[in-house]
Amino acid sequence: MKTSVRWLLGLATWLLICAFVGCVTPGQMRYSEYTGHDASSYLGMWPIGQGSMADTSYAVPVYRGWPERHYRILGSLSFPDPNARWNEDFFGAAAKRAKQLNADAIVVRQGAEFGVSKIAEAKNDPLVISRSQQTTALVIRWLTPQEIKDRGLLVDELLKRFAANEPGVAANREVAVLVTIFLSQQGYDLKTAEILDRCDETLRKLVSRGPASPAGDWIYKATVSLTTLSGGDERNYLGLASVSVDGENLAIVSSAGGLEINFTGTLSKGRLSGQIGVGGFSAKCEGAATPEKMSISFQSLTSDGTVRGNVVLQRLPLKSNNNEKTPPNPAGKRAEFGDGASV
Repeated sequence: MKTSVRWLLGLATWLLICAFVGCVTPGQMRYSEYTGHDASSYLGMWPIGQGSMADTSYAVPVYRGWPERHYRILGSLSFPDPNARWNEDFFGAAAKRAKQLNADAIVVRQGAEFGVSKIAEAKNDPLVISRSQQTTALVIRWLTPQEIKDRGLLVDELLKRFAANEPGVAANREVAVLVTIFLSQQGYDLKTAEILDRCDETLRKLVSRGPASPAGDWIYKATVSLTTLSGGDERNYLGLASVSVDGENLAIVSSAGGLEINFTGTLSKGRLSGQIGVGGFSAKCEGAATPEKMSISFQSLTSDGTVRGNVVLQRLPLKSNNNEKTPPNPAGKRAEFGDGASV
């Protein structure tokens, strides 16, 4: 009788806990299919790790870091309660469900990293870094050798077309890929002919009209991370920015994309320093610049923790025989980018 009473008391306590805080079971796992114009998946541009531990004791391998192989995202597995703590039963249920979906592996992630937020139903406000630490499992399929070969055909065609129209410009594959992904994020379908026209148009905007000044249009990739006591969150953004200069004073203002960026400071002998605003954050920053690339790093304390990030801007330089001729320099002084030339 005493055993029965203790059992009933235990059951009642468990029911009360579930009533107040909610209970999650592996059977409640839900799948969200990844759809839409996703250049990262179409071009195989999801993050690739240098090496990652994969637990192969489940129905499919379970990665807790980015895989070392190229893959396509099929969707994500999550629970109705974003605060649910995953245990071995949850990992097993996720792997089993992925197997049923003909997936090759799952990647366990937390927070709202680049692209993950869209399929994990995390906050998607580009001006707010999500504090969510929801655990999700990305369901992936390995790309075949033929898919890896074919995925670059669009960029190859773009570069070939651009080179024919702009023979005096040094084409850059990395910039072409960024432009392609950026336009996809703007809603252009990568599988239509229109994307080639839009890419060509955007690349022409990024052509440097002279190596002595950074003034003009650039494409940027910004990585912003927020670290708090409860964990970390990182997102990547792509966009276009306009750069203006006056002597050593330099200003950068984003003109298109998912993140508002502004910089005011100085550029002297290839070194950048000043104040940067990224979304809702502002911080002092430093960086470096060359005629075709600028990199700016920043870090600042917030009420919740620490925000840090990096903004890399790129453009297309003219070929050497098309660059402006450097005036005679009898003193033999080496010219440097950002030595005070004004526009």
